[in-house]
Amino acid sequence: MAISSPSELLDPALLAADVGVFEYIEHQEFEGFVRIVERRIVGQDWLTSPREPIEGVPPIVVFGSHKGGVGRSTALAISANALAQNDYNVLVLDFDLEAPGLGGTLLPRESNSKFGTLDYFVESIFSEVDDDFIDQMIAVSPLTKGRGRIHVCPAVGSIGEANPQNVLGKIARAYLEGSDEHGAPVSFLDKVRILVRRVSERNRYDAIFVDARAGLNEATAAAFLGLGADVLLFGISFM
Repeated sequence: MAISSPSELLDPALLAADVGVFEYIEHQEFEGFVRIVERRIVGQDWLTSPREPIEGVPPIVVFGSHKGGVGRSTALAISANALAQNDYNVLVLDFDLEAPGLGGTLLPRESNSKFGTLDYFVESIFSEVDDDFIDQMIAVSPLTKGRGRIHVCPAVGSIGEANPQNVLGKIARAYLEGSDEHGAPVSFLDKVRILVRRVSERNRYDAIFVDARAGLNEATAAAFLGLGADVLLFGISFM
């Protein structure tokens, strides 16, 4: 039987006083403080403090919910259309990678972009994504009747729709950390901030709407904590 000691399993850096969170435990076998240390490969973004707004980026509104089916994406689509009818330009980003629906609401199939946000998160793990790729993520919604425009970055682009067998594999890789030119880790939250900044630079926008995944997923943490945004939470009242 293999036996490992704590010194063999744990990095000495974990002994630092500022690492982890102390929590008081009352149990028949033990009573006292324990140090909770989070060291998952992914999932760290919920532990970060809320970030400041991204410099030079228009106001961002995140549409979120604890569960699906509560009208979150519908409310986003209606709000974006209302702004466009009043001559405002709106950028819509779909970060609901597992259950995308916003693209289908705002973009007929023939109007879909070539790539989606899912493609970006996977590609950015391995190399820097060029401007041409970013441009091919943006599609213009034909549904607005005002002078303002709605530009949409769907979660899944036309290539993904044509090859659905590849989508699940991409979802499995999308949340993995990347690295910058110096080898430092780039979390999913960092990638979301970079994507929002780069897409917002391609055109002039008055507002950015983000459709966040329902629940407490990693993509939700990035949207809620990473963008310095106003967050609208949707739910159902049983009163």
